[in-house]
Amino acid sequence: MRRIADLAVTTLDDRTVAVTCGDDATVRAWDLHTHTRIRRALRFPYRVHSVAPVDGGALLVGFADELALLPRTELSDGPHESVRWPGCRR
Repeated sequence: MRRIADLAVTTLDDRTVAVTCGDDATVRAWDLHTHTRIRRALRFPYRVHSVAPVDGGALLVGFADELALLPRTELSDGPHESVRWPGCRR
């Protein structure tokens, strides 16, 4: 991941997560308790400049001059990866 353009904190499956987006056209979700990435990065066709949680667990994503509404399943389903934050000593 390159520069993080935006960060949102939300609840997903009864856990607090941070959702990041960046210049590399990706959205990533991180479990704030375990400091691990929840699933693989979601790729977009252009640089992602904003993320915002929406009622019901969805996520609004801004990229280029477009918006996408991602349902919560896009972030919570799929393989969980044990990629740790840099500098994490857990």
